[in-house]
Amino acid sequence: MRLFLYISLTLFSLATFAADNIMGKIENPENAASFSLADLQGNEISLTDYIGKYVLINFWAQWCGPCVKEMPDMEAMYKDLEGQDFEIIAIHAGPVDQNVNKFLADKNITFKVLVDEKTDVQGWKVPVLPMSYLVSPDGILTHKAHGAIEWNAAAMLQLMEDDS
Repeated sequence: MRLFLYISLTLFSLATFAADNIMGKIENPENAASFSLADLQGNEISLTDYIGKYVLINFWAQWCGPCVKEMPDMEAMYKDLEGQDFEIIAIHAGPVDQNVNKFLADKNITFKVLVDEKTDVQGWKVPVLPMSYLVSPDGILTHKAHGAIEWNAAAMLQLMEDDS
């Protein structure tokens, strides 16, 4: 029984520790700025299309080493959280060439990738790439992360549970 309790407490504390480490809580939460951008197939996608779900917004670029490094972890988390009212929208900063499509195909990326050709999405603070925000189901920015993250489903679920 002691071993079970020890393992349970350790796993809980690791999940809590991981949740605290993947994204920092935004002290003064605010509404996420609306945007509408084209995906790689030319379809217009808007943040408002995802009201009612948690959305991880990730600003990245194919030429950014840390951005490329974190994509497989994001994809694994996305698949692990399937059916959890959770989506990922990766916004590519700048023009896209065939290397972006090849990279996404090679890494089997299935979440939405939008293109911000002129890097002019308004209302988002993006001082570095990659930069990520967690948007709550009611459109509020709740957490943010600067730089590459080792994304994992357990930590993200903990963030979503703590937020609700």
